[in-house]
Amino acid sequence: MPSKETMVIYARSIAANYTGIQPNGSFPSWETLKNIYDEAMEEPPDWNIHNGANLTALKQGRWMRKDGIPGGTNDPKLGVSWCGIFATYVLRGSGIPVKWRAFVGITPRPPYFQELFGFGNWDSINRGDICIRDANNHHFIVYDRKGDSLYSYDGNLTGQKVGEPNFPTPVSRVNKIYRPLF
Repeated sequence: MPSKETMVIYARSIAANYTGIQPNGSFPSWETLKNIYDEAMEEPPDWNIHNGANLTALKQGRWMRKDGIPGGTNDPKLGVSWCGIFATYVLRGSGIPVKWRAFVGITPRPPYFQELFGFGNWDSINRGDICIRDANNHHFIVYDRKGDSLYSYDGNLTGQKVGEPNFPTPVSRVNKIYRPLF
């Protein structure tokens, strides 16, 4: 049976082993990121397009492009933000049969989790909730809360890393909450 604790432990294990882009420019975690995309996305990137341009880009630590142009990008603003894809991957790895749908998010919601507005529900945010910061921007999995500070495991951090951000997220920045119903 899935649980919030299973989700948090699974996210922590990925964060502990996923290195992202290294100072020398190498990206040894590319196979893990490819698996995150393939497993979580309803329609993963076409890795073999233009003689494998997307796979080559991924191996070099470039983001998959939002506009679908093969070959990726070094500009994170033009690339696919995969923080929500990571959260979906963690849900799936915890036994929840959901997928990430572009421009929609995690689906299906009921019966697996409910979607709450942040404002009015900030006091209830707790371990295992998936929160969205600002205007439906950055997804993260809460592993601890101290007062009004949320500590989390996030995908798509600087350097295409999975881990803990340098600073906790203030509860007041949470726009939406996905609360697992198990």
